Amino acid sequence: MGSQNMPYVDRRYGIVVTHQDGSQRLFASIHRVPAGDIYVNWTEDRRPENVAGDADAHASYHASGQLHTRAYQQQPAIVRQVLPPTRVFRGNQPIIATNADRALHGEFPRLAGHFDDVFEIPSALIAIGARQVIAVDAVEPNVPPANITGRDDVLARRDFTDDVPWIVVRLIQPTP
Repeated sequence: MGSQNMPYVDRRYGIVVTHQDGSQRLFASIHRVPAGDIYVNWTEDRRPENVAGDADAHASYHASGQLHTRAYQQQPAIVRQVLPPTRVFRGNQPIIATNADRALHGEFPRLAGHFDDVFEIPSALIAIGARQVIAVDAVEPNVPPANITGRDDVLARRDFTDDVPWIVVRLIQPTP
């Protein structure tokens, strides 16, 4: 890990759903830029009835500590000021979560392009209507991510640990 004042290395990670036929579909990408910002970009559902042009659905966690989400070129929907995602980051910070069955309902592009690493989720783990969640968090090394519910049953998890804060992606089945 670099020193606190060194720029981050440009990193790209994929959240990929692997289907039973072996095809891999890109559900989202995560990009950590040299300034330290972390972007979670949802891949657009490409079915003709759903293509909305340049949706730009994403969450941004900026080095300033501003965390926001937005979609369809609108102004940011939720804007919060939280602990900046610097190398002295402490604790955990949820970035964004979405319902997991979206990954099965859409026509997403096949995995292509350059990714430094990917989180593969077998489609068999995702159940339609099960209230499952795909969550992306920033965490201090060796600190658990925040629970979505009182107790989360983690079905799959991938930690991207090449810099601080770590980026943790989970497929979660909420437990009542």
